[in-house]
Amino acid sequence: MEVVFDTRLMQELGIADPKARERRRPKDTLGQEDFLKLMTTQLRMQSPLQPLENGQFLAQMAQFSSVKGIQELTASFAKLADALAAARALQAAAMVGREVTVPGSVLELESRGGARGAVDVPASSGQVVVRVLDASGQLIRRLELGSRPAGLTSFSWDGTDEAGEPVAPGTYRFEAQARIDGQMQALEGYRLARVRAVALGGEEGVRLVLANGDQVSLAKVRQIF
Repeated sequence: MEVVFDTRLMQELGIADPKARERRRPKDTLGQEDFLKLMTTQLRMQSPLQPLENGQFLAQMAQFSSVKGIQELTASFAKLADALAAARALQAAAMVGREVTVPGSVLELESRGGARGAVDVPASSGQVVVRVLDASGQLIRRLELGSRPAGLTSFSWDGTDEAGEPVAPGTYRFEAQARIDGQMQALEGYRLARVRAVALGGEEGVRLVLANGDQVSLAKVRQIF
């Protein structure tokens, strides 16, 4: 049932006509106090010959209760969101100093030791191959991972080329493929990086600051070491 208030009554109470408001304000600018004031005054000033019907009165009360309930529910959700954000921040803070697996096909080769990465295999495969490339795209090393089940598969590179000679430390990238249903398919790559700090705010909320300065959303972390 549509609730209709008398325009003359609204003017006497100093409440603007909703139709006039629509030209300069949003449609939801009639607050709870205005609504309650209109309803109680309308009851007090109703015509004895045409009293307000019980059904219409109940409809107005239900509409008022609904508006109040929605506002209280919105406030409760806001408090819940704040609590979840605080919990996520504490969870992210515990990752500082740890290594995580995040999307990316980058291998950081240091002066000592090798580099590690991971690939996401969508289905069980009898052949998974990783190709390590330099900045110009030249092949440095081919890694045969053999048969792998579906899921995230880690690999390591010892920092040598195809001839077994050590290469210079620096940033390399990799490409991966898996044979699935008789065809080679490209795989999504993941890199291992150390968490240096935690950043808050922005559209993504809690973000991890990696050792090289890159930032990644907490939701994108696949593994924590």
